[in-house]
Parts: sequence; C-alpha cells; structure tokens
Amino acid sequence: MGVEYKGYYVPVDASLIADEKTEWHDTLKAARDFIKNHLFEKITSESDFIDLIAEPSHEVWKDFVSDSWEDKDFVILKHKVKLRRAYNPWNTGVTNAFAADGQFDLGVDNKQDKFLLARYPVGAVGLRYKTGWYCAYKAFGVISGDKRVLRYYDSERDVTFPSTVVNVFLTGAKKFARATIGVITRGLVLAQFAQDAGDTTTRDNIINTTNNVLGNTVKKMIDTSTYPSADIKIGWDASASKLYAYSTDGT
Repeated sequence: MGVEYKGYYVPVDASLIADEKTEWHDTLKAARDFIKNHLFEKITSESDFIDLIAEPSHEVWKDFVSDSWEDKDFVILKHKVKLRRAYNPWNTGVTNAFAADGQFDLGVDNKQDKFLLARYPVGAVGLRYKTGWYCAYKAFGVISGDKRVLRYYDSERDVTFPSTVVNVFLTGAKKFARATIGVITRGLVLAQFAQDAGDTTTRDNIINTTNNVLGNTVKKMIDTSTYPSADIKIGWDASASKLYAYSTDGT
C-alpha cells in the first residue's frame, strides 16, 4: 500500500484566532509612524510621486480599458493627467491619514472583524502552534517527505492518513513545489465561499481550475519515472458535504 492522504477542509471558529486578531490590530497600529516615515522617505517630491506612483499605476490601469469603450483614448489620457496632478491632494491626504487618531488608526479599528476572515485560510493550513497542520499542508507534506505531518493526525478532519511519507518530486524540486500549499488554500477558500453562497456551479469551476493549475505547474515537478500515478488535488465530497485536499504517490 502506497502513501495516500485525504483531509476535509473546515474553516476554523473565529474564537480560535481571537488572539491573533488582537495581535494584528495592536501591531499594525504600533507601526503607523514606521509606515508613514518609510512612505515619505520614498516619495519626497512631486517628481517621485509621478515616477513611482502615478506613471506605474497608469501603465497598469490602462490595460484594463476595453477596446470597445467609447472614447477609449480620451479615457486613458484623462486618467493619466488626473494622476499626474494628484500629488498635493495625495500628500495632504496621507499626512492627515497617518496622524494620531487619523484614518489609518480608524481603519485598523474598524477592520478588526474583517481579520476574522482568516479563519478560512487557517482552516486549510492550520495554526501549527495551536492546532497543528490541516489538509492543505498535509496533502503536500505526505508526498514531499515531510515526516512532521505524521504527528498531526486529526480524527475529525483526516479521512485517509498514511503511516509514512515519501518525496515524489524531482531532485531539487521540492522547495519550488511548496507553492502547492498556496494554490490548494486559495482553491479551498474560494470554493467554500461559493458553497456558502449556494453557488455549486462556481464551486465546481473553482475546484476544476485549481486542479488544472496544479496539473500545469506543481505536478510537472513530480518524478514520473518513479511515481507515474502520483497526484495532488482538491475536491468536493458530496456524502460529507465538505471540500477536501487529496494526495497520493500512486503506488
């Protein structure tokens, strides 16, 4: 029997990351002056603003204007001119925003609860110091030779759990293949958002798109001469009504 893993994805309860929310809030507010000072250290004049903010921003923005948009050329030129004239309002706005009890402080205070959306990615990767690792990390770990994942069996989440691990990747490729964890996490989080909204079609499209990305990137790093049937993917388990991450060395 080869190495095989299947683990359910479950967003964690908000109470699990309450301490992290407080830490995020306090750390960010304490960094207010640091952020402001470094921003103004980089942007010291109107010419800096144009070179480092206005022009790069415009170059990216203009590519989003459709060719079918009426007066496209004038729309693009208007945007460029407005940005080049925006230094003084930008400078005043940033100064006021980073003042004590300004918009920066207010924004951090008001966005605390949005931090709790972190319960979705945490549900995929886990918090090692609190919960151990979850399915996104384990799916990659068991086929990349990470023996540490064997210490974090979770009876509520892990459906199929191996007794050993193996590295299926080409020599030197494992460190690059770690991008798998981010790809899987993104896919699970977005698919869960769609599932929560009752949009099963989009959920399945996200699953398929995620697996296509894995197939076109990470799975190309697998040593197929030794592990021709190795696989890593996400999916929807209809019987459990849960998303999952899955991997196998295929032996």
